Amino acid sequence: QDYSSIELLIIDDGSSDDSVKIIKSMISECEERFVRFSFFSQKNRGLVANINYALSWADGDFFAVLASDDVLFSGKTSVLLPYLKNQKLAGVTGGYIEIDHDSNELRSIVPSVGIWTFEDVLIRRARLFAPTATFRTSALRAVGGYWTDIPLDDRQMWLKLTNFGYLVQTTDHMVARYRRHAHNFSKSSIIMIEARMAIYDRFKPHFNLPRVRAKDLYGAARELAPNDIELALKYFKDAFKSDFTSVLTKSCFRAIKAIAKKYVRLT
Repeated sequence: QDYSSIELLIIDDGSSDDSVKIIKSMISECEERFVRFSFFSQKNRGLVANINYALSWADGDFFAVLASDDVLFSGKTSVLLPYLKNQKLAGVTGGYIEIDHDSNELRSIVPSVGIWTFEDVLIRRARLFAPTATFRTSALRAVGGYWTDIPLDDRQMWLKLTNFGYLVQTTDHMVARYRRHAHNFSKSSIIMIEARMAIYDRFKPHFNLPRVRAKDLYGAARELAPNDIELALKYFKDAFKSDFTSVLTKSCFRAIKAIAKKYVRLT
């Protein structure tokens, strides 16, 4: 990063490769570069626990998380921090370039520029990308950090912050490369869908919430249909129960198409 005043905490969460060895070889360099630096290795505690620990460790006014396989552009911090002079903002994000396992560029994702409220985040009018985010540390602490009993889903924090009364901003600055891993919509992804439903349950009733839940469930049904038709049908039914008017939406039609396609193959 070309921004000079940065503190860095590295947590090795039970890696089985040479990560610890590589990091230890760079400790002197990190201590010289950063205004504050710490590294420790542990048995796997999980991402949420590690982020909350980092939040308790941090001294800086601003906070960002970087996964080990993503890449930040050198100007990410210096480009985004000026936006946080607006004290009403809890966080700011930019765009990113999606890369594959071999670091080949796949596509560029650029959000619409804007300042967003809870409703904007809830209905996905705001496109907020975790790899590009910089938060106000005090805002994260004000909402109690991340819920530890729910697997990390980026939406939980954006919703918590805006529900608390903060605003969030998106910019069109490209600030990161995000690595997209090839995977099927399998057990881990199902856990995330269930986590989103649990997250929605924690917010006061909002007139858009049933439709938002339905949209997520239809999306899960569509993705699951090729490999797990029974679970796909369950999510489809749950979506209808959440908001019966959602049968007229594109999300519903896409789920129906995927389910019908699976049945055609079965016959």
